Amino acid sequence: MQFLEDRGRWQNVTRSLQVGLKPVWKRLGYWLLYNILFALMPLGISMFFHWLAHHAVRTEIAKSPEVLFFSVMVAITTHGDIVQNGKLIEELLWVGLCRSALLIGAIFSAILYGGLMVDLVFKNGELGFASGVLQTSLYVAAALFLISLFIQVAIGRKEGNVATC
Repeated sequence: MQFLEDRGRWQNVTRSLQVGLKPVWKRLGYWLLYNILFALMPLGISMFFHWLAHHAVRTEIAKSPEVLFFSVMVAITTHGDIVQNGKLIEELLWVGLCRSALLIGAIFSAILYGGLMVDLVFKNGELGFASGVLQTSLYVAAALFLISLFIQVAIGRKEGNVATC
């Protein structure tokens, strides 16, 4: 009899975990597919065409703004998710800090884009400045990706809690 009671408790625990995790995985799946994949698509296509033309991919990528496009797109779409789900996650104190970091990151990426375009126009694309911009934009993109990931998980968890109530 004890075995059946333990089995019933275990089934309740696993059922509650499954209900709680489904919205997180669903949100992350949509986010990875529609935001991240489509934000990386211009970079992937650019790298593919440079590879087909037998150009040095790293050199050409340093001169192109696709990494900055990724940073801006990830930051702004996640900011939109925060605005759309504001009532759901408003009690989380760190969301305001993340929201500010996303906006600052998007603005900083746009400034780097402007600097890269000015450098390409006036200096004919010398690699000194462009490689520095590439390295900085990779750091910014990674930071914005991680912040966005945390926000998406938080929204998914809150959606799971609302669905189980």
